[in-house]
Amino acid sequence: MNIQQPSLDWGDLEICLAIAERGSVLAAAESLGVSHSTVLRRLGRIEARLETRLFDRYTKGAKPTEAGRELISVARDIGGRVDDLFVRVSGANTHMRGRIRLATADQIAAVLMEELAWFCRDHPAIEIDITIAQNVKSASKSKAHLIVMLSDTPPDGHTGFRIGSVGFAPYISRAAVAGQPIETFSWIGHAPSLKFTFQGQIDQLLGQRLGRRHTTDSISGHMNALRSGLGIGLMACGVGDTDSTLQRCGPVLRPRNAELWVLHRADVGQHGATRALARRLRDHLMARARRLAGDEPIYPPLDHPMFEHDDTVVQDERFVAA
Repeated sequence: MNIQQPSLDWGDLEICLAIAERGSVLAAAESLGVSHSTVLRRLGRIEARLETRLFDRYTKGAKPTEAGRELISVARDIGGRVDDLFVRVSGANTHMRGRIRLATADQIAAVLMEELAWFCRDHPAIEIDITIAQNVKSASKSKAHLIVMLSDTPPDGHTGFRIGSVGFAPYISRAAVAGQPIETFSWIGHAPSLKFTFQGQIDQLLGQRLGRRHTTDSISGHMNALRSGLGIGLMACGVGDTDSTLQRCGPVLRPRNAELWVLHRADVGQHGATRALARRLRDHLMARARRLAGDEPIYPPLDHPMFEHDDTVVQDERFVAA
């Protein structure tokens, strides 16, 4: 007796992958060039065929269930292999040349640099211009081919890949705190130019606890101030948790409605070097998603009496405690 097993084709996987990477059924439909109702209907058929729910749908988006995450992982692997095959068969690797403009935030850039270096070693005819932007709105105005930023939704004319949550936390010099009580360190705040960014907003929220005594106007200056033992300051966990001179000393906070995206302009993102780099950066960041979210500190976080893990730390609805 033959029992027919449920089957999926690449079109089914592409639908699910688009929903996961764009964050909603509507955005997935736009990226695929079909109607919203078509994507909903096809997703319903896939879930019925598999007899399991793949996405939890909300008013402003959709997030994969456990079964959905497993299917998406397989879909990404297949999609990457298809892209690699296309490059090899079509000879597209011979066209990996030209200038790519990338806009990103300062601390995210630090996470990307190693992969950018590897990409340029693989494709020596590629040139990359990196612009540091304060938010996704200013990045989209820069005419960049690629944007890697925190955003609640991709800006008009852009599509791409959703990576996930990014955590921020207070950090202190490991050497300095070994010889001085942690309560004696003051806060190192960011300059007013960052106050409208998520980082600047969380900085103000946490800095209220210690009282701001010092400020820096660049991320490199901020890192050097922390390493020197000048005080306690906010860093993205993906940067702070990888620095052996620093140690986390407070709660991890994340923007409630914003996640990290790798975005490309719709008119350039489907071809050649831009497409290849977007996927490389997506894979690089996805492999580090837990660290970016603040779930993998190198050292056990220190306890600071002014940063208790309670509701008084999170006084702003835009942020959630990890």
